[in-house]
Amino acid sequence: MRSFVLASTALAAVISSGCSSHETVPPTTTGPGDCPPGQYCAQNTPTPTTTTTTTAPAPTTTSTGTTGGSACSPIAAGAFATPLLTPLQQSEAPGMQPEGSAVAGQCTEGQTFELPLTLQPGKCYTVIAVSMGVQELDAMIAAQPLPNLPPTPLAQDNSSGGQAVVAGKGSCFKNAAPIAVPAKVIVKATRGGGSAVAQVYVK
Repeated sequence: MRSFVLASTALAAVISSGCSSHETVPPTTTGPGDCPPGQYCAQNTPTPTTTTTTTAPAPTTTSTGTTGGSACSPIAAGAFATPLLTPLQQSEAPGMQPEGSAVAGQCTEGQTFELPLTLQPGKCYTVIAVSMGVQELDAMIAAQPLPNLPPTPLAQDNSSGGQAVVAGKGSCFKNAAPIAVPAKVIVKATRGGGSAVAQVYVK
């Protein structure tokens, strides 16, 4: 009987010792090829990376209309040049002859048109410009020795209103230089818009 009790006690100690030495192993994360067949294993799945692409906004284009200082739209001068210019020629450029053809333009306020002109030595010039609708029309004779240089004013009108006369009433502008001078006539719709025509006269 005593032997049985001792055996029982020894068996209980062995069982107790075996239980206390057991350790809990946390599950390991395995790759796709490490999981044994028939068992579920946690997969180490990489978190997808989201790339955000920032697109710069397109530049803003500001559209502007025609501004002052641009060229008038060319129009045919023949239809209205004679009735507008002839009365002024008789009073502002008596005894003078037209130099080249009249030039006309349809202008908005601030726009200009030009007449090419070569000032011959010893010759005298007058410019007459008339408009329909333009409230203040201005004109000048300007030297233009080189195309890329700004023109140099030589003579300009001093009147106000819708017509402009440069060096009129017998006081024509004379080229005192011994050589021909490249020049041009500039006509400007300073205030208001409408059609305008200009003619150079010489003697």
